[in-house]
Amino acid sequence: MIQFKYLNTTNGTKYYLQLEHRNALETWSGGTIMFAGYSGGYDLSANDGQAFGSNQVLKGSRYCLYSGNANSDGIIDINDLSDIDNDAFNFVGGYVVTDINGDNFIDLNDLSICDNNAANFVSVIAP
Repeated sequence: MIQFKYLNTTNGTKYYLQLEHRNALETWSGGTIMFAGYSGGYDLSANDGQAFGSNQVLKGSRYCLYSGNANSDGIIDINDLSDIDNDAFNFVGGYVVTDINGDNFIDLNDLSICDNNAANFVSVIAP
């Protein structure tokens, strides 16, 4: 859940939250009409409609950001796969953008996640 407070908003205006994380695809909230002084939260994981364009993937009972955008260009494609493949070949490890599954080691598991998302042409959907 993202917590926020709008102090200087125009009443009745639709606002979007932009969420970015290391190698995840940039994801936008579905848009919420706010009023000055609003304080609350926004849960992107509740359902796919919480993200603009329903741009999330269901994992278990939660909706999650797509992973695999290693070069942060807004589309998961062959360029990301190439970056991951190069790091896997060179036995790169640690907290790096090509570690898609978060195990601190770049390997076939990271390539698999990225390849699945690339095959489905996953990209940013923004307002």
